[in-house]
Amino acid sequence: MEALTEYFLEIEFRLKKDKGLLKAGHLVAWEQLPIVNYATIKTADKIAHSSFIDNIPILDNVVESDKDIIIVGNAFRVVFSKVKGTLGLGQKMERSIWQGAPCQIFGGHLR
Repeated sequence: MEALTEYFLEIEFRLKKDKGLLKAGHLVAWEQLPIVNYATIKTADKIAHSSFIDNIPILDNVVESDKDIIIVGNAFRVVFSKVKGTLGLGQKMERSIWQGAPCQIFGGHLR
């Protein structure tokens, strides 16, 4: 990754099978999250990117397995379950976003 270059993690949720009028593979929701490689930014001119860094969340760790994707940042942790189609274990600013068990999103119809 190049310093001072915009990169985005794009997440898409699509139907696993036909549901009513919607066909399998239909895009239900998507989001783009800005990411940055802080190791490369340290080598760039600090004045040129000081305001740029302030607006980008730090992703400390992204781990993907056959079952889920876990994204850990400096003030949050989110788990996307590939098996169950759930989004859970979210934390931000030392408070849980969801109370109790992870919430199932889109009725488990995700691929």
